[in-house]
Amino acid sequence: LETRTIVSSGSGADLVPVDHRPELYISALAAQSITRAMGATVLTGLTGNVDIPKEGGSPQPGWKAENTDFDSGDASFASVGLAPKHCGTITEWSRNMVQQSSPEIEGLLRNMLARNIALAVDRAAINGATTRGGGPAEPLGILNTAGIQTQAYATSLLDTAAEMIAKADIANVAARRSFLTTPGVRKLALKALDPQGRPLGVETIFHKEAV
Repeated sequence: LETRTIVSSGSGADLVPVDHRPELYISALAAQSITRAMGATVLTGLTGNVDIPKEGGSPQPGWKAENTDFDSGDASFASVGLAPKHCGTITEWSRNMVQQSSPEIEGLLRNMLARNIALAVDRAAINGATTRGGGPAEPLGILNTAGIQTQAYATSLLDTAAEMIAKADIANVAARRSFLTTPGVRKLALKALDPQGRPLGVETIFHKEAV
């Protein structure tokens, strides 16, 4: 005695509908763009190169006795020059994709490109023109700019953060101060304990400033 069974994964597959749910489209997990959130100045509407004047030296006052001439002093000025850099890519899709895709393919790709270009700008602003091969076409990042202060890891994360804050204070950097860390450093901060074994917390480690 023999029976035959029609199954949805076999001979009956053509009879099983598929619910396509474009409104539930799942984007990839991606890093967040952070340089703007940390206070970076954004210049818009530019067409040519940019030249920003800045203070160089300023006249220094001094104390003198009565009827004594003050010393003379002159101000000096410098400038910061900016030139355009270009970041982008090319992606292509077919006419059928335009007509048939759901979600709509052009909108998806625009969102992907906007996100990825923003992340490329972040990477260049932080560590641009390194041995990755960026070369002169890539903007020079903070970590590769001459004269930027650095702080080696001290005896603990708390001591290191204190040294970083002190260097900024000594250099008169007060307005909109932020900290950018790696996930590994953030993990160390979350696991740091006080002498009683209680978690210090990221805000305590970094003096209640942005991480």
